[in-house]
Amino acid sequence: MLETLPGEIIGDSAEAQSLRRFVEFAAKCHNPVTLTGEAGTGKETAARLIHEASERKAEPFLGVDCALFYERELKRELFGYCAGGSFRRKGRKGLFEFASKGTCYLSRIEELSPGIQTDLLQFLKSNAFTRLGDGQRIPSAVRIVVSSTKNLTGFVEAGLFDKNLHEILSRVSARIVPLRERRTDVSAIVRQLVAVHGMEHPGKAAATFSAEALEALEAYPWPGNLDELEKEILRLLGSSQGTIRPEHLAMEIVNCYLGQRGDPLVRSVLDELDGHIREFRVLSRLDLSYVEFLNVVGKGEAKLTTSSREDVAVLLDSLEEGDEESVDDDVRGEQ
Repeated sequence: MLETLPGEIIGDSAEAQSLRRFVEFAAKCHNPVTLTGEAGTGKETAARLIHEASERKAEPFLGVDCALFYERELKRELFGYCAGGSFRRKGRKGLFEFASKGTCYLSRIEELSPGIQTDLLQFLKSNAFTRLGDGQRIPSAVRIVVSSTKNLTGFVEAGLFDKNLHEILSRVSARIVPLRERRTDVSAIVRQLVAVHGMEHPGKAAATFSAEALEALEAYPWPGNLDELEKEILRLLGSSQGTIRPEHLAMEIVNCYLGQRGDPLVRSVLDELDGHIREFRVLSRLDLSYVEFLNVVGKGEAKLTTSSREDVAVLLDSLEEGDEESVDDDVRGEQ
């Protein structure tokens, strides 16, 4: 997910400015860093920015998703293994050795097994580790940056995460807010994404959005955060021609936008649509044609008329509460 210009976080919101300050602070110190936040908020991007703004920027930045490996596989990935034994003939360095003077980024840190938590704690205390199958201690100055979508404090309280490890990792930490908490940055992020991805679509680098389309994008809560926004921009660049308007956006974005506008005309259209959906649902339940439905409406005890939407709504309410049997009897009586 690319949400930044080189060395820059896009947006002027208070949240974006706070993240810039944190990146600058974290880049100057050598402690481990913990980044928390919902999926898709840009935690890896923030980790890379910290690395690129630090004195380690010329060294490797290597990352691993802790949830993708079993315990022994993850140990081999992080610490490496020596030659012989149950492994291949040649030994292999791990990420802590490859990035000895750089940065190692561990995402979904809450997935670490108790054994690897203990190994990581020992490494953070001694700046040395051992390869699997070997007892020799290997020094490493790698900096550890971890991230999680979970409340790690809750994991500690539940006994699922080592308290001492959490204490060391959280000395320098930040929560990256979801996109819905920094809506004012959406337009700037959209322009950046168009500039970056427009080059992949001939003629789309200068794609423009109408004011209403940008307003709709800002109104949407983006449960997938920056990742979801990027996917939507890629879809729009690949399928839309000319100025991108609300009707080009994904249906859930348009529905959210119309529902939040509060425009009387928009509300009436949505109410009318809801009425038709309710009618269709009831007709399906009773196996009636629309003509039969109107006949039933006209025979109701409340002396309903087919021209009254309010009367139809009353009937629909009664049907949805379980009165379809009496209506069905009326239909059979007519037949």
